[in-house]
Amino acid sequence: MKLLHCQRNGFDLVEQTRRAELAKAAVCGALRVPVAALNGTKGAPAVAQARQVGYLLCRTALGLSLPATSRAFRRTQATVWLGLKSLARRMQADEALRGLVEMLQTQLRITVADTMGAE
Repeated sequence: MKLLHCQRNGFDLVEQTRRAELAKAAVCGALRVPVAALNGTKGAPAVAQARQVGYLLCRTALGLSLPATSRAFRRTQATVWLGLKSLARRMQADEALRGLVEMLQTQLRITVADTMGAE
C-alpha cells in the first residue's frame, strides 16, 4: 500500500494513474478509439497516432514525467520518446491535428484545475 502513495515528480502514483486515465479518455473520445487499444500491442496507424496524442497530453497538459507516461501506456521510455518525436513532425504538417491536440490540452488543463479546486 505504501507504494501507491510514494511521490514521483510531485504526484503520487494514484494521481499519476488518474491523470493518465483522463488523457486516455479524452483521446479516445476525440479520436473514437477504444481505450483498450491504447494499451494494446497491435493496432492500425490511427491507434498509434491516438496513443501518441495520449503521450503528449500526459507530458504537456498533465505534467507527467516520461517514466510515468511510459508506465501508463505500458511502453518503454524510448517508445514514448520516439512517439512524441513522430507526433511533433506530423503536427507541424497537419494543422487539423495540431488544433485537435491544442483543444484537448486546454480541456484537460481545465478539468485538472477544476478537480483540484474541488478537493
